[in-house]
Amino acid sequence: MRLLRRERPADGAERLRDLRGGLGPLRSRHRRAGNGPFRDRDDGHRRRHGLPRPGRRLRGRHGRRHGRRRCPGLRRRGPAGGVATCAAGQLRLSLGPGDVGAGQLYTPLVFTNTGSAACALRGYPGVSVLDAQGRQIGAPATHESGQSVNTVVLRPGKSARAPLHTTNGPLGGSCRATGSSLRVYPPASRASLQVQARYQVCSGVFTVQPVQP
Repeated sequence: MRLLRRERPADGAERLRDLRGGLGPLRSRHRRAGNGPFRDRDDGHRRRHGLPRPGRRLRGRHGRRHGRRRCPGLRRRGPAGGVATCAAGQLRLSLGPGDVGAGQLYTPLVFTNTGSAACALRGYPGVSVLDAQGRQIGAPATHESGQSVNTVVLRPGKSARAPLHTTNGPLGGSCRATGSSLRVYPPASRASLQVQARYQVCSGVFTVQPVQP
C-alpha cells in the first residue's frame, strides 16, 4: 500500500516571501506602465513634494529647484489671470479736469488702451513733475494711504484713471515751482509716458491713488 506524503503548510514568513516574489514582476510592470495602485502611490509623493508627472517640465521656482525640467501650460500671466499687463507703448496718457473742494485738488491721470487687445492695470503709477527742460521738480508722488487696490481690465479704447492729490494753493505750506509736464510710469512698467500740464505741488502734499475704473 502506497502512502501519500502530505507537504507541510508554509508558515507566515514563507507565505510573505512567496507573495513578494510573485508581486515583484507585477510591481515592475505597473511602474513602467505608470498605472495601477503604484501610480497612486507615486502621484501622492509628487503632490507632497511639488513634482510633475513623468514627461512634464517645470517652470518658475520649480524649474530652478528641480533643474531644467519645465511644466507646460504654466506661463507668465498678468494681474487679471490670462490678460497681460498693459505696456506703456499701448497706452495714451491724458489729464482729466481737476476737482477742487475744501482746499484740496484732485486731478485724474487717464490711461487709455490704444492697442488691439485687452490689457490690465493694477496698483499705483509713478508720477513726477518736470520743468520745461525736462528736469524733475521735487520728489515724486507718494502712495495715498487707505486706498483699495484692484485690477482694472482695459478693453481696446477703454480708459482707467489714477487721481493725483495736492492742495489748492499754499495751505499750511509753500508751493513748488509750476511744472510744464508730468512723467508717469504705468503700474508694473519701466517705461514712462509724458503729458503736457501746468501742475504745481503745494503744502508738501503730493500723492497718487491706485488705478481705478
